[in-house]
Amino acid sequence: MLKSKKTYFQEIISQGVVAGLTESAYIILVSIFLLATEVFFPAQSGLVIFGIVALVILFVLSAAISVALVFGYPVYYLINKQFKEALFAFIGTGLILFIVFALVLIVSVLTSIS
Repeated sequence: MLKSKKTYFQEIISQGVVAGLTESAYIILVSIFLLATEVFFPAQSGLVIFGIVALVILFVLSAAISVALVFGYPVYYLINKQFKEALFAFIGTGLILFIVFALVLIVSVLTSIS
């Protein structure tokens, strides 16, 4: 049974949405991890270099994971020469990341006003 074009592109956009939500969840988890590990490498101790090294390694690892999450589906579609699908998957991911960013910014501004 063939799917209509509308449902086909809805599936592709939903793949992008899931990728964006997954990336957002990953960012939240890394942020919580950074807050939790702050006590292990206090600035007053001589261990501050280990904290810097751990932060840079986490940053590089996070960049690799984020690239896979954000560009995974679009690159897959580009390799298969499905350019519209790649664009829709990327737009879905980018839109969700922008919405999450806007929500975090709004909550941050509202809580700082109070």
